[in-house]
Amino acid sequence: MKSAVGLATSVLLEAALPVVRTIALARLLPQDQFGIAITVLATIGIVEMCCDVGFPQSAIRGSTTVPMRSYIGTLHTLSSARAVVMMLLVVAILGLQQMTLDSSFGPDLFVLAALILGLRAFENLTMKQLSRQYDFWREAVLMSGAQIVWTSVTIASALISPSYASMFHGMLAASLWIAVYSNLVVADRWQASWNADAARDALKFGAPLIPNGIASAIGSTDRLVISNFLGTRQVAIYGVAISLATLPRAVLWKFSLSMLVPHFANLMATPEKELKFYGRWMLFVSVIASLYGIALITLGPWVVQVAFGPAYVPPDLLMALIAVNVFIKLMMLVPVPAAFARGQTSIVFLGSMVSAVAAVPACLTLVFGMRSLETFVLALNIFEGIGLVWFLLHTSRQHGLRQPIALTAIVAPILALGSLTAAAWARG
Repeated sequence: MKSAVGLATSVLLEAALPVVRTIALARLLPQDQFGIAITVLATIGIVEMCCDVGFPQSAIRGSTTVPMRSYIGTLHTLSSARAVVMMLLVVAILGLQQMTLDSSFGPDLFVLAALILGLRAFENLTMKQLSRQYDFWREAVLMSGAQIVWTSVTIASALISPSYASMFHGMLAASLWIAVYSNLVVADRWQASWNADAARDALKFGAPLIPNGIASAIGSTDRLVISNFLGTRQVAIYGVAISLATLPRAVLWKFSLSMLVPHFANLMATPEKELKFYGRWMLFVSVIASLYGIALITLGPWVVQVAFGPAYVPPDLLMALIAVNVFIKLMMLVPVPAAFARGQTSIVFLGSMVSAVAAVPACLTLVFGMRSLETFVLALNIFEGIGLVWFLLHTSRQHGLRQPIALTAIVAPILALGSLTAAAWARG
C-alpha cells in the first residue's frame, strides 16, 4: 500500500513539475527562446515515440522460457541500438529546423539532445519486474527524483544564463539520474547480453508499437506545425495553454502504465472481474475528464495569466476548444492498460492512428490559409471526436462491455463541454 501511494505521488510530480518548468521558463526566457525550447522538446518526444518498442512493458511481462537476467540483458542491448537510431534522427531533424524556424539555435543543442537520448539507454529495466509484485517504491523514487532534478537544474540554468538550452541542461541531468539510480537500487546491474529467443519475444510484442509510435508522433506534431506556420511566439502561447490543459493526461498515462497494467495482467484469470473493473475505469476517466474540462473553460485563462503572465493568456474560445480536446485525449487512454496487459499492442496502435488521422485535416487548415489557433483546434476536435466514438465502441465490444455505457461516457460530457464552448464563441 505504501509503495502504491509513493508511486501515485511520483506520478503527480511527473505531471505537475513539467508545468512548473514551463512557468519558470516562460517567466525567465525571452518569448522566442521559450518557443524554441518547446519546439525542440516536442521534436525529441516525437522521435522517442516513433522509436517506441515497449521495452519497459516487455520487462514487466517478462518471459516464461528465458531466464530473467538474460531476458533483461537482451532488452538492454536492444535499448542501446534504439538510442543510436534516435540520436541520428534527432540530429538530422534539428538540422532542418535550424533552417526553418524564425529564431536560431546553436550547435550546443545538437550535442545536448544526443547525450540525453544516449544516457536514457542505460536505465536498468530490472526494476520494472518488481511492479508485478506491486512493489512500486523504487519506481516512485526514480520517477519523482528525475522530475525534481530536471526542474531544479532547468531553473538554475535559466537563472544563470536564460536561453533555450536551460531546458535541455535539466533533461540531461534527469537522464543521468535515471541511469545512476536504477543501477544502484537493484541487485542485478545494467548489462548488455543477447538471447535470440528473448529478442524475438520482445520485438514481436513491440513491433506493433513502432507504427503506433509513428501514429502518436503524427498526432503530436501540433507544436511543430504551429511553430513553422504561425511562428515561435504563437507556439509559445499554445504551448503554455496545452501544457496546463494536458496535466491530468500525463498523470493518467503514467498511472495506467505503472499500476493498472500489472493489475489488469493479474485480473486476466477472472474475466468477469476484469470486465467489471474495465467498466468502472471508463466511467471514472469520463467523470474526471469532464470536471477538468469545465475547470479549464471557467478558470484556464485566469490561471495562465497568474502563472505565466499576460503575454501568454489564450482567448476564451481557444481555451474552451482545448478543454474539449483534452477530454477526447483522456478518453482515448481508457483501453490502453488492459491492451498492454493482454499483449494487444495493436489496440494501442489503433488509438494512436485515430489521433494521427485527426491531426492531418487540422494541419491542412494552416497549410491552406486558415491560420488561427482556434481553427486548428476546432478541426482537431471534430475529427478526433468522431474517431473516439468508433475507438471506444470497438474496444468495448472486445471486452463485452455494453455499448450504452461507452456512449454515455462520451456523449454526455461532449455535449456539456460543447455548450460551454459555444458560449465562449458567442462572448467573443
